[in-house]
Amino acid sequence: MLGPDLRLVIRGMRRDVASLALAVVSLGMGIGFTTTIYSIVHGATRELPFDDPASIVALAKIGSFSSDPMPASTREYQAWLAAAPRSLAGIAAVRSGAVNLAMPGAHPERVNGAAITPSAFGLLRVMPVMGRLPSASDALPGAEPVALVGRELWQRRFGGDRALVGQRIRVDGTSRTVIGVMPEGFRFPINSEVWTPSAFMANAPDSNASLLVFGRLQRDAQLGAASAEVRTISERVEAERVAAGAAASRTTSRVIPFTEMELPSSVTVALWLMLIASAAVLLIASANVANLLIARFSTRERDVAVRVAIGASHGRILASLLAESLILAFTGAAIGLGVAFIGVRYFDAMTASLLEAFWMDFRVDGAALAFATGITTMAGITAGMIPALRASRSDPADAMRAGSTASTLQLGKLARRLVTGEIAIATALLVIATLLVQSAVSLRALELPFDARHITTAELSLTGGLATDTARRETLLRSLSAKLTAIPGVRGAGFVSSLPGRGSGRSTFAIDGATYERPQDAPYTGYVQVTPGYLEALDGRLLRGRDIAWSDNAAAPRVALVNQAWVDRYMPGKDPLGHQLVVNGQAPKTIVGVVPDLHPHDVNEDRGDAIYAPMLQSRYVLARLLVRGGGDAGLVSGERLRDAVESVDGDLPISEVSSLHEAIFADKKILDAFGTLFFAFGVGALLLTAAGVYGIVAFSVTRRRKEFGVRMALGARSADIGSLVLRQGGRQIAIGLGIGLPLAVGLSVAMASVIDVMRPASVTAYAVPIGMLAVTAVIALAVPARRAARVQPLQALRD
Repeated sequence: MLGPDLRLVIRGMRRDVASLALAVVSLGMGIGFTTTIYSIVHGATRELPFDDPASIVALAKIGSFSSDPMPASTREYQAWLAAAPRSLAGIAAVRSGAVNLAMPGAHPERVNGAAITPSAFGLLRVMPVMGRLPSASDALPGAEPVALVGRELWQRRFGGDRALVGQRIRVDGTSRTVIGVMPEGFRFPINSEVWTPSAFMANAPDSNASLLVFGRLQRDAQLGAASAEVRTISERVEAERVAAGAAASRTTSRVIPFTEMELPSSVTVALWLMLIASAAVLLIASANVANLLIARFSTRERDVAVRVAIGASHGRILASLLAESLILAFTGAAIGLGVAFIGVRYFDAMTASLLEAFWMDFRVDGAALAFATGITTMAGITAGMIPALRASRSDPADAMRAGSTASTLQLGKLARRLVTGEIAIATALLVIATLLVQSAVSLRALELPFDARHITTAELSLTGGLATDTARRETLLRSLSAKLTAIPGVRGAGFVSSLPGRGSGRSTFAIDGATYERPQDAPYTGYVQVTPGYLEALDGRLLRGRDIAWSDNAAAPRVALVNQAWVDRYMPGKDPLGHQLVVNGQAPKTIVGVVPDLHPHDVNEDRGDAIYAPMLQSRYVLARLLVRGGGDAGLVSGERLRDAVESVDGDLPISEVSSLHEAIFADKKILDAFGTLFFAFGVGALLLTAAGVYGIVAFSVTRRRKEFGVRMALGARSADIGSLVLRQGGRQIAIGLGIGLPLAVGLSVAMASVIDVMRPASVTAYAVPIGMLAVTAVIALAVPARRAARVQPLQALRD
């Protein structure tokens, strides 16, 4: 029985190819947009590729400034390790960061590396494909330096040479023996390719390092119990620190799933909210198809009545109508998957340099295909069930008596409700799309206090001996500064710990020995380490006092600069020169100068206050160089920068060479990607809603030609008929906008709470999309209204 019915359905669909094609495209857009966002969410929230990944947890610190997890200190790691929490099967630590990899006869290369405790590999239950894992003795002071390399690096840099195990390479200037090659895809903890063993002892040179501490939950252990144990240990260590005279910290400890260290739960919530928002297009498309099927049934109601009269059951009729809807849905799914492939590839390309966690993988995979199949089936059933159920309740006898042009199906009320729902959903989606696009555009339009497009920046890793030898570090930076300023066309060069516009962190401080009963009462500000030449590189001018000099080195008295925003915020109307600052509990620094506001914080932050300290008086690992060119040449080439650096230190590579403008906005590409995707979603929703309004009103006008003819025969004017259609359609538009506005406000407030750059209070973000939707819907309404006004009464009555 199914075969003949299916052939009948397909034969009937061939008679209305144009409208059904529109339905297929509508569903394709809805399925494609929703599958795109689902693939992104699924790719970002994948599990770790290890045995029992759910049991791998991180021991994180949570600060008072943010709920995002932070690394722990060596002191805390050693305390947790010694206490051995019963909820955890083991604890290990890792410190990731780029390292300088060098081989004889080749340029040094900057790769992602990690210092790691040997116990980590056992906790992860992973083995090398060649060689061996490091032992505990390999991490002890004085042990022979060794390293492991990733399979991808082994093939790319060393040509897959199996003799590499046992050979020596230079990592951050230290010669190390390669003892193993890790399996393909292993890049723990984030995106590492080289691993060196370390015990992270409390009295080691790297004792101040920030560590990612992780472990495995015992069987049947809960996160809450593990968090309580770890928190108790941390509180005891903190009490001992304070008793010894140290300043109290503002952090607490917690055990969280390991993946949350890279993707905090707030970001995950934002992704799921985006998925809900993108599903709005699918709901609109489903409503359009439901209206189309209702309209199609109303024209075929007599045919269906004949089938029922000669013995077809209501179930069989229902199945044939659902089959028609499912055929449309799965045909649309083919288009939707093509849209999803394009959307996901675009997002992956835009964020490849930002979302580097090795377990993240953005592609349309089996899970995405299963999701697409599920929503396609749901959309098909939802779109077909509404008209099918209404059709199953109609009386065949009434349909037979009504003739071929009448309909007993109550089309108007149901269709109007669906259109109202479309408009409400489209309103919410358009507001979200506008907020994301507005946020991305406003950041790009931000006026910076320097010409970022003509300043070249690159990253240096001052690790190994440079991290501990202050005299060698000073010599290096002085020599590099001289080499860079000697490049033709360079007007200024300097080094900085964090780029302007990228965020300088938040550091607590006290002025002139001020004390605070509670740590949270201490003020905080941005904190940046710089070298002489920093102001010239940004074309800045000293406002008061003196600039930092090369003589402000490790042996000189501690000094600092403050910017004007800091003065206005913390010492308004006073001269800050000569006052003492204690930053993060360190030795006091004397304020010697005031500099202009050079955007020390992230570009999406409103604050601009900061303290600048001499880089030579601070211990640091990373330094970003800034080189300002002049004239038409603008940027200095990466080749010239590499030549200058290698002429001073052949083992020191540079990385991330770009303009300062590109560097500032590099981590905003995620917002750009989502802004672009949701702009497409918003346009799709707008077009689909307009098509829905036009389709149902046009069909209604066609079905009401006789009514309009009677009205005009009784004295109604053409303008009255057109006005009637506009009023009835306009009422649905107004109701839809009225429902959609609070829905948009609620969704935008929820998303703004987890996406810092979104501003839900923007009037423009609501007025523009609502106005666009209203105008578009009215235009779609005007076309059938005009057709209704042109109805000829005699012809309508005769038809």
